[in-house]
Amino acid sequence: IAQTDLDAFLSMLYLAYVAVLSCRAPTLTRSPRTYEALDLSLSAEKWISILHLATRWKADGMRNLAIKMLATQASAYDRLVLCRTYDVPTWLAPACAALALRPAALSLTEAEKLERSDILRVFLAREAILKHQVDATEEVVSSWLTAFDTSTGSQPPPPPPPPMPAGEAVEQPSAP
Repeated sequence: IAQTDLDAFLSMLYLAYVAVLSCRAPTLTRSPRTYEALDLSLSAEKWISILHLATRWKADGMRNLAIKMLATQASAYDRLVLCRTYDVPTWLAPACAALALRPAALSLTEAEKLERSDILRVFLAREAILKHQVDATEEVVSSWLTAFDTSTGSQPPPPPPPPMPAGEAVEQPSAP
C-alpha cells in the first residue's frame, strides 16, 4: 500500500470520525449517515487513492463517495482507465463519448493503457460523429455507445432516421 493512498484514506476516516463526534453534541439533533457532510475539497489524486483502498477494503460508503467526486474531477481519459481498474461500469460510455468528442484523437501513449474494446468504442464513435451519423453531444454519443457490445461482436446500432418534415407523405414500396 502506497503511503499517499493510506494518508488520503485515513484522512477521510478521521474527518468522518470528527463529524460523527461533533454531531453527538446536545445542540445537534441528527448525525450524518454518510460521508457527504464532510469537507470534500480533495484533489482528484487523493480521491483516486481513496477509491483504490475503499475498493480493496470493501468500504462501500467511501467508495461511492470517491466515485461521485471523481465523476466531476477526473478527466474523461482518467475515468475510462479508472472504470476498468475499479469496476465502475457507469463511467464507460460517457468517458468514451467524451474522448470521441474531444478535438484530439487518442495518443499512442493513451491508447497503450486502454483495452482494445475501449479504443474501438472511441474510434467508432469519432467516425459516427464525423459522418454525422449521431449528434455530437456527449449524451447522444454515450447512449449510442451503450448499445455497443464487444463481447458479442455486434456493432453499435445505426442512428435513428431524421424526423420527417410535417405534411410529407411516406412512399410505400410497390409490390413486385
